[in-house]
Amino acid sequence: VNSDGKISFDEFCVMFGKTEGSGLREAVSKRHGELQKIKGAVGEHSYSEEEKWAFTQHFNFTFEEDKYLTSKGLVPMEPDSMEMFANISDGIMLAKFINLAKKDTLDERALNYPKKRALNKWEKTENLNVVINSAKAIGCTVVNLHASDLETSAGKEYLVLGLLWQLVKIQLLSLINIKECPELVKLLEEDEELADLLALPAESILLRWINYHMVKQECSRRAKNFTKDLKDGEIYANLLHSITPELAECDKDTLMASTGRDRAAGVIDAASAQGVRSIIQPSDIVKGSKRLNLAFCAQIFNNNHGLGELTEEEKELLRVGLPDDAEGDAREERVFRMWMNSLNLQDGNLYINNLFDGCLCDGLYLLEAEDKVEPGSVEWKKVQKKKKGKALHKLMAVQNCNQVVDVGKDLKCSLVGIGGVDINSNNRKLILALVWQLMRKQVLKLLVGPDGKEKAETDVLKWANAAVKDLLAKELPERSPVKDPSDEEEVAARDAADSLLGGAKKIKNFTDSSMSNGLFLLNVVKTLKPEAVDPTLVLPGTDEEEAKQNLRYFLTLARAMDAQIFCT
Repeated sequence: VNSDGKISFDEFCVMFGKTEGSGLREAVSKRHGELQKIKGAVGEHSYSEEEKWAFTQHFNFTFEEDKYLTSKGLVPMEPDSMEMFANISDGIMLAKFINLAKKDTLDERALNYPKKRALNKWEKTENLNVVINSAKAIGCTVVNLHASDLETSAGKEYLVLGLLWQLVKIQLLSLINIKECPELVKLLEEDEELADLLALPAESILLRWINYHMVKQECSRRAKNFTKDLKDGEIYANLLHSITPELAECDKDTLMASTGRDRAAGVIDAASAQGVRSIIQPSDIVKGSKRLNLAFCAQIFNNNHGLGELTEEEKELLRVGLPDDAEGDAREERVFRMWMNSLNLQDGNLYINNLFDGCLCDGLYLLEAEDKVEPGSVEWKKVQKKKKGKALHKLMAVQNCNQVVDVGKDLKCSLVGIGGVDINSNNRKLILALVWQLMRKQVLKLLVGPDGKEKAETDVLKWANAAVKDLLAKELPERSPVKDPSDEEEVAARDAADSLLGGAKKIKNFTDSSMSNGLFLLNVVKTLKPEAVDPTLVLPGTDEEEAKQNLRYFLTLARAMDAQIFCT
């Protein structure tokens, strides 16, 4: 526009606004699928009709045997309609799907269900708060999406579909890891260790799996992406044939005899013959839809990966190759990673798949996290930045990591014996120690007293114990109200729960083992909203399963009150 040889974003918007009839809009639709335009508060947004169709169909397949959703007529839904947006608006279907994506994330008993009347706005909001905060807890990046957007999605369909894609992706990729599928060890390449494979995100493992089958089929093609490399269907034909060569529908010569849309349709039929209930359409393959091709590949893998049985040598490699404390590290890493993803790093364009995959070794993301925790704490002029996407030289990366440690100390983090070289060398224990303290610092910053001073852990402990003490000192009807005092069963359940909760009066610290049965935490919820805790759902917590149910119930109630919690 101004002839400087460069196109700014503002100039692009101006020119795109003048493209009616020029063919550019049609070209974009041809490349990326049918886009629906909707009016937003600050302009027009678009969403993919193909993705709406696919996600609707996925929900239909997923919930076809769910008694509640089928009895209410919420599934099946017509994929070509807008039914899905209406049917997820009370949060129940989405909450159920989150539990399928990540087992036991929330307690479905704590949701508000319509009984003699429809749910009111506040009950829906509580359900949708559970959905949004639970989605964050399992790794979704949720930006500018609120309960009201899910309840009334008109004009916000693109935001809703963005959340749905993340949930579908988490569900479909959840089995693509060494723990769930040890046969993936076969994908190790020369000069690689098991730790290298463990650090790969699921998308990269899928591509490597596809290429493993290409080698097996002596096919010269390789998949480097889920878009253009899969458009002509040749890689799909070889993949499906490699997995089930005995099926006539998967014969690669037959599949390759056709072209374009017909070949894509044959690929989908071949996958169906294997037992895959695909949510992709031939046009999605031909257009190179990244999301739907990724979903399709994951569906094929989950149905039958075709890697064969492990050899004794591979079993031994798995036995000795997993890092020490892998399970404990993995649990902590997941919580801290979810927290870092919630910080909206890189303006929301960054999603960290694994804290230990080398993404923190140059210090840049840790510095940004520190600056989010304490704005202005990082001197960005001293930071060595990447140029044109190239990795930093080791000396520059260590310099950044040294600044990470210095800033951490300024933020009162205990970093004795930790140096920049430890972060650069991907020392797991020390990275976890640093990120944990940053997370703790941010949480405590939220608790500012009337005097403007931040609270310490001891202040939180004193508040919780004092609040529970005050609760238990109240008369029974006030501390544990019932809806119908004349209902003998309801009163009996209330009395039984009150007896259990009455024994959870105090904790010594945040590692007190008495917290593990969940009763004290349920009392904390009652200090804020006494009627929130359903007495029929409170268990003694004397064994591990009962304790887990109480804790899952607590987490769900807290998220309904819009608390952001990353642990499970």
